[in-house]
Amino acid sequence: MAGAAGVTRMRSGSASVPPYRVVIHGLPHFCTKLERLLQCDGWDVRYHSHQSLRNMPALVRDLSRADLAYTWGGRVSLGKFLSAARWLGVKNLAMLWSGSDIFYGQEQVAAGQMNPWIASKTHWAVSPWIAEEARALGLKCEFVQASFVEPVADVAP
Repeated sequence: MAGAAGVTRMRSGSASVPPYRVVIHGLPHFCTKLERLLQCDGWDVRYHSHQSLRNMPALVRDLSRADLAYTWGGRVSLGKFLSAARWLGVKNLAMLWSGSDIFYGQEQVAAGQMNPWIASKTHWAVSPWIAEEARALGLKCEFVQASFVEPVADVAP
């Protein structure tokens, strides 16, 4: 299996176990960083920008083979990406809630657009308060640290 850079990747310690295939969707700034961060033995992580139709065939191909779909952006209704993931039989989906995702989620829940398939998946939040807000929508959500900012040892006044 070729990785994003065309390198064959296998899970560590085994030449017969295929890599764990992950398709990332969402905010380009964060998704490109996450793709680079996870490019190592045992992983085949791919991000295809949804901002260009040229990327759609590769996105559909990779999504149909994915062990995990990860979306950087929370929602409770089926959009294009989540509809495709469901239609293609993706079993494992992790959704990261951040920023204004909660406000859109509140609007969707109020409009009766909560999708049971999405609600049954894994929901993470970038902060404890966003996790609490997602739980208020009826989702099982937990805080997961997802920052790319290096910790500051000494903060100057």
